[in-house]
Amino acid sequence: MAEIWIRKYTTAGIQMVFKIKVFENIDWKFSSPISPMPLPEDSGQENILVKMEGNTHTMNFTWVLKNETTNQGVTNTSVAGGSEKPTKTIFDVVNWFSADDVEGGFIGRHLDDSYDILLFDNLYNVNSYNMSANSIGAGSYDDFVVDPPDATDNPWTGLVMQLKGYIRQIGFRTGKDEPATLKGNIEFIVGNNIVSYQGTTPNAPQNFRVKPHPTVPTTKVNITFNAPRHTGTSAITHYLTGFKVRGSDDDYRWRMAGDGSSTAITLATLTTNTEYAIVVTAYNAEGRGKITSPIYITTA
Repeated sequence: MAEIWIRKYTTAGIQMVFKIKVFENIDWKFSSPISPMPLPEDSGQENILVKMEGNTHTMNFTWVLKNETTNQGVTNTSVAGGSEKPTKTIFDVVNWFSADDVEGGFIGRHLDDSYDILLFDNLYNVNSYNMSANSIGAGSYDDFVVDPPDATDNPWTGLVMQLKGYIRQIGFRTGKDEPATLKGNIEFIVGNNIVSYQGTTPNAPQNFRVKPHPTVPTTKVNITFNAPRHTGTSAITHYLTGFKVRGSDDDYRWRMAGDGSSTAITLATLTTNTEYAIVVTAYNAEGRGKITSPIYITTA
């Protein structure tokens, strides 16, 4: 039986992985470099065009969703964002794929997400990593993160193809004759690059990191990030850091360090032994840009 892994990348590395075991069909459509096209209307960003560069083709594949005893999807907890919802039932899978951007769903809502697909011609050795039903993302996640080795370097069992690109859309459906069965379909575009042509405000800052303060970890954390890949129609004017207690219904409280230009910030006056959700965002002359997925950290 064939198996596919879909891995989601952010600028910080591989963030989430989903394994598909049961196929109905896989279709391929090859083309030369495609012209600019709109992102899906439900992506949350209007009037954004993207362009794939290089030789591209589109792959549509359909699989049958079924209840599992272990999780098909896992989150790399060392990378910011990524929903840690379980994926053992049909409805868990739908929720995990389509979680909103704040919770870090599998399908990206902005231009900084990319994906690859690994195709195996038989089932990978499930005992070599942990997709625990009770600890998503825990265990030997390294097996999902490393790049596929070559044939002389302990190759993954049955790996026959790796494709990199972007997910254009995903859908789920069921029929009246199969009320207990869901079928998923993904349209995956293979290409070398993605370029934003429109969008007046900045993308989310890249390489977002939060670490305990080296000398005062009880009330301070250190934050670093890089400028967004796409700054909008004008230059970045300043950055803001948002924080709140994880799980609370409060809005983020926003702070600006100095003139707001620094990409290395110390967030102070936090409460000891408290878990916080922390985000950053960039502003330009048009307003606030995309907010990063939150990173969670507990003060000492």
